[in-house]
Amino acid sequence: VCTVGSSWRTHWERDVTKIQFSSWDTASEQFCTGLTGCDSLPASWYKINTVTKFPVAKGTVLTVTCDTGYQLSGSNEVTCDQYNYTSYSYESEPTCTRIL
Repeated sequence: VCTVGSSWRTHWERDVTKIQFSSWDTASEQFCTGLTGCDSLPASWYKINTVTKFPVAKGTVLTVTCDTGYQLSGSNEVTCDQYNYTSYSYESEPTCTRIL
């Protein structure tokens, strides 16, 4: 559901009943500004978590930590920098290694 505010009708000549996008259509990524952001941490970030609730808007800074028994290397803050995906920017990619 696109929630861009109560003024969305002013952008259309008539009510919209259906909008459909294909996954290959990259032009549609910015169609709904209410949906821009990240919906989770990357699956490749093993044992990394955050207390931040998803979804988050583009530009949101998240603090990340490791599960108990693991130590964080790299940045402990990451910034959401993509539309509807899991793309983040950081100084050094965060990783967790097991504490022996």
